Amino acid sequence: MRRSPVLRCSKTPLMLDGLVVGGLLFGVAMAIMGKCPGTGPISIAEGRIDVFVGAIGGLVFTLYYEQFTVVMGESLGKMNLASLVEGDATVAVLIFGIALVIVSILIPKLELLDDADLKQLEK
Repeated sequence: MRRSPVLRCSKTPLMLDGLVVGGLLFGVAMAIMGKCPGTGPISIAEGRIDVFVGAIGGLVFTLYYEQFTVVMGESLGKMNLASLVEGDATVAVLIFGIALVIVSILIPKLELLDDADLKQLEK
């Protein structure tokens, strides 16, 4: 794999407990606010107070980040996606890319029906 003169990717410690807790917090916050982080600043500019409060919460959380490192668990060592596959990193990138394409194709085909939908179908 060629090295880019601009981009430098370094291996960071893998902490599974921290990934799970962080992902849950991030997902719950997105669900509560109803916005993803990319559209948050636009919503704040539109005057959405709930998103502004969520952004303040995120900033306050960063102040207390050190207290949450206990929850993150121990490090499993420094690694990245390419280090999981022996040899060429291109294989890892291709596998990951193919998995993302498959998931993006399958998600729209997933049909979730609640009780109101089922009653509409019965009529």
